[in-house]
Amino acid sequence: MQTADCDLDLQTSADAVALGQAAFAHVRTGDYAAARPLLDRALALNPRSPMLAHTMAHLTGDSGALEEGAAFMRSFLANDDPAHGLHAHNSWHLASMEMELGRPAAALELYMRAVGPRVAELPMTFFSAVSLLWMLELNGYGTSGGAGNATLPWEELRDVALTLDTKSALEQVGRAMSFIGAGDDNGLESLLNRLREDSTEQDTMQAAITSEVVIPLAMGLRAFHRGDYGAAVALMEPLAQSFARLSTFRDQLVVFEDTLREAQRRKTLG
Repeated sequence: MQTADCDLDLQTSADAVALGQAAFAHVRTGDYAAARPLLDRALALNPRSPMLAHTMAHLTGDSGALEEGAAFMRSFLANDDPAHGLHAHNSWHLASMEMELGRPAAALELYMRAVGPRVAELPMTFFSAVSLLWMLELNGYGTSGGAGNATLPWEELRDVALTLDTKSALEQVGRAMSFIGAGDDNGLESLLNRLREDSTEQDTMQAAITSEVVIPLAMGLRAFHRGDYGAAVALMEPLAQSFARLSTFRDQLVVFEDTLREAQRRKTLG
């Protein structure tokens, strides 16, 4: 009742920030119907807020309203300040929607224009950038004779990965993916060895995630990239229920789910 009463109070609120925060809280719990009127009111009060646009990206993306979300984000980003800290991340949300809607060329254009150039200065965008390039490869981009015949800028992300100071399990997987994409076997082996050492020297939840999820997942992704789909399935399939240990945001896990699904498909094809 407390949440419902709070929402009733917010229906007449002129505080766009409070409305946006309440809407995002509902989105995080999957209560999209409760989130929508709060977010609509917030946007009516402040239609140019990058944070509210970010909430709309989550609301539409998480609820499956992808065409609506993509249309909203295109319109918003067309008039947004590209120097704003959230512009690159919101552009990634739009690119991800374009990917899910079967428009990888549009996703690649967004990456090259708005996401990739900001990764070095905005480390928070690192995993998003990595996952987007990986998804493009799943769609044939960057591969020999693949769609669009595009060369993907993996080396740029690999260079960021080399200096990235992070303890995040998700970003460690992202670092591994950047080495894999760039074909840097030495960099990947160095990372895996360091992760193995860290996970055996510490008795923490982080160490457990590293040994039980991060390392085998990285090895499975490497097997997939090498075309060894049987090994990829063998390594990744047992982890499917553990991907959520890497992030509470499902949109960050789609890249692993889709890679596993594609590995299973290609393994079946032989």
